Amino acid sequence: MITRKKLILLYFVCFSFFVVAQNFLDEETREIDRYNAIITNPNSSDTAIANSYLELSSILYVSNIDTMIPLCNKVIEIVGPKLAQAPSEKERIELLNLYSGALNNIAVVYMTNGAIDKCLDYLEQSLVIVQKTGDKYQIATALNNIGYILNDQGNITKALDYYHQSLDISKEIDDKTGVATLLNNIASIYKEQNDLHRALDYYQRSLPMLQSENKQQSISGVYNSIGSVLEKQGNKNLAKQYYLKSLDIAKEIQDKKGLSNCYSSLAGLYMNDNLDSSLIYHNKSLALRRTINFKDGIAISTINIAQIEFKRNKMAKAKLYALESLQISKEIGYPRNIKKAAKLLSEIYEQENNTGAALEMIKLHIQMKDSLDAIQNQKAIVERQAEYEYDIKKKQIDLEHKLEIISIASSLVGSSTLIILNLLFKAGSLEKDFLYSSYVVAPTHVISPLAIY
Repeated sequence: MITRKKLILLYFVCFSFFVVAQNFLDEETREIDRYNAIITNPNSSDTAIANSYLELSSILYVSNIDTMIPLCNKVIEIVGPKLAQAPSEKERIELLNLYSGALNNIAVVYMTNGAIDKCLDYLEQSLVIVQKTGDKYQIATALNNIGYILNDQGNITKALDYYHQSLDISKEIDDKTGVATLLNNIASIYKEQNDLHRALDYYQRSLPMLQSENKQQSISGVYNSIGSVLEKQGNKNLAKQYYLKSLDIAKEIQDKKGLSNCYSSLAGLYMNDNLDSSLIYHNKSLALRRTINFKDGIAISTINIAQIEFKRNKMAKAKLYALESLQISKEIGYPRNIKKAAKLLSEIYEQENNTGAALEMIKLHIQMKDSLDAIQNQKAIVERQAEYEYDIKKKQIDLEHKLEIISIASSLVGSSTLIILNLLFKAGSLEKDFLYSSYVVAPTHVISPLAIY
């Protein structure tokens, strides 16, 4: 595997000739110092300097996304002229990977800011470039990132196709982090379809891989996702444990986006029985999301706060937050949130006796509902495809388990036949115990989707 780090869905980057290493883990501080030394060393090659900028992005993105585009542009400024000088084949591939990584990271900024079309355009450019190198690791990441955006846009069938292409390549090159990320992203599709049992299965399968690679941000994200599934299943106490474990990790690594997601999850947990606690957590989440200009998150937080203020009969505040959510949701093309905001605003306008405005919001609500229904019909097709993939995978697990039992039995040929028969007899119950334990993993670590260079 190449040295350059590639976080899945997002390649977050920070820019500075002299990056100040504060509030990082010791290992990260050492890495920052090392890359700073390369950048400031007048004897460093251009390629080494460009690579250092890209490496710094994977370390610093969680704490400061605003400097991402300037840093990526610095990589492009270095790499572009070098590619025009007819470099050797080895250097050409390395330069193309750097170029692709910079485009990928710029896409992350656009995604966070809600400019989804621009994000997808940069991701597709990144894929075209990296395919010229034949670098399977980079290709798998690019495919995953495009799949993530397509899923966010509601193009489920195409998203799943990209995910499976990426998953196949990640398995081929034994990229545990890549496989874990893809399992997580596929799990999210199952969760959206309310197939909670299968979603939990995929989330749990990704955890050991992430833990073995010590991917703290991704582990935190998975725990948060598992908590969400458990909450939907009605197990609020266990869900809260997962949310809090996710929160601890996000705080430790100073992941503002992850931290905002944890606060949002905790707010949702209290939404029905403790509005005051729910509002406190939603406000914490919104404050963080504003600092990083996370528009998707801002749209969600504001409509949730609007709903709470509506329940508290504070119509002026409810209207203010609902209008903000509607405006942002329209900007980024978020039909689910447009639908929620339009519905709430129709009720607010009705109480204000503003019949015309209420009617407009009702029409918008119906329009978004029709759009989401069309997406749901598409998901029914995906469900049949996913069912096939899931069954095939389960048969593979069953076969591997049986082969393992046979192998154990073969090694005991010299022992009594009774022992062998007893092992074979217990195989079924062992498998049931294994599958059950995979759904009840004690909370420890959480995952983020998009990869970052």
